[in-house]
Amino acid sequence: MKNMPKRVWVALRLWYPWFTASLAVLSANWAATVIFDTLNLWMKGEAGDLSILRLAYVGIFVLSVSLLYQQRGALFPLHTRQLPAELRKHLVLFLSNLHKEFEESGGIPPALVLTNDLDRDILAMEELKQRHPPVKWPWEMPLRGIRHHLDRNTLQTVTLICSPESLSQAHLFLDICRRYEPLKGIKYSLLVRRRGRPKLLPSSDLHSAAGLQGCDFENFEELRHALRYLLDQFKNWKIADNDVMIDFTGGQKVTSLVAATMTFNRRIKSQYVQTNPDYAVLSYNITMASSTTPGLEL
Repeated sequence: MKNMPKRVWVALRLWYPWFTASLAVLSANWAATVIFDTLNLWMKGEAGDLSILRLAYVGIFVLSVSLLYQQRGALFPLHTRQLPAELRKHLVLFLSNLHKEFEESGGIPPALVLTNDLDRDILAMEELKQRHPPVKWPWEMPLRGIRHHLDRNTLQTVTLICSPESLSQAHLFLDICRRYEPLKGIKYSLLVRRRGRPKLLPSSDLHSAAGLQGCDFENFEELRHALRYLLDQFKNWKIADNDVMIDFTGGQKVTSLVAATMTFNRRIKSQYVQTNPDYAVLSYNITMASSTTPGLEL
């Protein structure tokens, strides 16, 4: 009961712009009638009836339109929902680059000895981070993100979006993935650039392809264009939006923004793997109030 006044205030703030919009629509009819009647009388050479009430109709219309313009941003507020990431068939990952010293050991920190058991290896990664100094491995989170979707053999494809730095290391990440039995049946692709345009490349063609470039993880327009191209490819392959998840744990802050915008009022979702305990995989999507507020669907 203590929160009741706050809830009422929140509800009023939500509905106030819609009340203003309704008043603008109703008063438009009143103002139109006044203006039409007045002009009609003037054209006949008669004095118009400009009573206080009729002038008030016009004033209410002008005032409501002015208020609606000021409140236009509140009509469709954006909402971000955070939930445990649901299982999806197609995962898109931004692949961060490694320190050059890791390349000599196959992309794996020298202190980490990988087995063929992904769960056991992830526990070993956690132990390394408890050391002093801690050993942190940027590819731990992508592996966690992939593992999350392995339940019930859900995951079918993984698409890696590479930066100019991580493109030359992508084969190391793929080699690590293929050492685990549950990850061997997944189809891997790379989203890169060729001659300034996005290109979706099967992982098997990585070594033979020439003139490839990574995507600039700090260039919003370049990333947005690349992701749009990728989603168009998915559409051509009859892959539904609700089967796609974009992981933005890796990369820069710009990659997070681009991933979020791709979910805007779509059934595509983005996920983030927590880098600290409990290492939860969380899902985010952005919607307008019109799609979530009962009775306001437009």
